[in-house]
Amino acid sequence: MNTDNSRVFISYRRDTSKYLAQTIFQYLDKEGISVFLDVEGLGPGDFDSNLLEQIAASTHFISLISPDAFKRCFNEKDWVLREIDHANNHGIIFIPVIDEGVDLNKELCYLGSKYHNIFQNSNQVRIFVEYVQAGLERLKYFISSSSSKKSVETFSEAHV
Repeated sequence: MNTDNSRVFISYRRDTSKYLAQTIFQYLDKEGISVFLDVEGLGPGDFDSNLLEQIAASTHFISLISPDAFKRCFNEKDWVLREIDHANNHGIIFIPVIDEGVDLNKELCYLGSKYHNIFQNSNQVRIFVEYVQAGLERLKYFISSSSSKKSVETFSEAHV
């Protein structure tokens, strides 16, 4: 049962972070937080519009950053980029979850400067193999502590 109004969307690069995305999904779901992962929550219908509706209905957007997660974001039709852009346009709270061994500055270079502030100004969670549980608990804390307010500035608000 969800004890607050949090709705979490997990954005990830399937070929590099599907297992970590599944781990996060299972943990948050077990903790009673309403969480969406495409392979768990999308039913029949138009994939594009259903996925974008799930993002718009979310309060929190977890951007799972694995090595080279943003490498294909030069293409404006890339799904990871589309998800980031849609969440930003809807003022969703960003929580970057950074996988072990990721150089965030390198990843941000792939993404482009338009989105740098979203990731650099947000509370981040780093996940290390030896401390996965601690990372998950920190993630839950960030979600719980910001569920009733927007504690993280979005790009749109920062540049008004």
